[in-house]
Amino acid sequence: MRLNQKAGALDFITKLEYSESRNVVKVASWDAEAWFSNWDFAATMKNDEMHIEELLRILRQLLTRNQALGIEVIRRSVEPIDSIELEAIRFIGERGSVRMRALIDALGIAPSSATNLIDRLVSKKLVRRTANDADRRIVQVSLDRHGKKVYGDALEGQLKLCREMLENFTSKERVGLIDLLGRLPGALNVDNKPSKEAKTKAS
Repeated sequence: MRLNQKAGALDFITKLEYSESRNVVKVASWDAEAWFSNWDFAATMKNDEMHIEELLRILRQLLTRNQALGIEVIRRSVEPIDSIELEAIRFIGERGSVRMRALIDALGIAPSSATNLIDRLVSKKLVRRTANDADRRIVQVSLDRHGKKVYGDALEGQLKLCREMLENFTSKERVGLIDLLGRLPGALNVDNKPSKEAKTKAS
């Protein structure tokens, strides 16, 4: 007997079962919708895994490129800096002025480590500490002149990368891509609110 293949309004298909005890072939009806539903689910899962692996590959490429940009910024810096110092400069530069608590949360480091980090950056004249106008017990951290130069170089490198990524897309495709990418922080529980404009522009 020929088994029916998947079709629109198929409620059931016939399958053959061989009974060894009675040495007969039995014909039985079964729910095709459930069977094909499971088949579709397995196919969907396979496709999902392929998409996830492809996304991972793309993210790795972007991270590698971003790391290369960071290394170039570090190499060109007047004052020697390391990767965590560069991340701090980027974070501060995007916001103009930040509290230590915000920096600790953003970098995922201990308060003592953050204090040591800022001490190093202050000594290199990359950042400066200022008292909060509303509460002088609160210390704000902002970029110094050299820090603005490092941040400007880092920002330009990242903007160049974004231009390269978008240059082969149409205007409509760019809007769609940015919209899709804008949903990722929400899926990862990351704050995606636009950062406040820096109080002083990088030179």
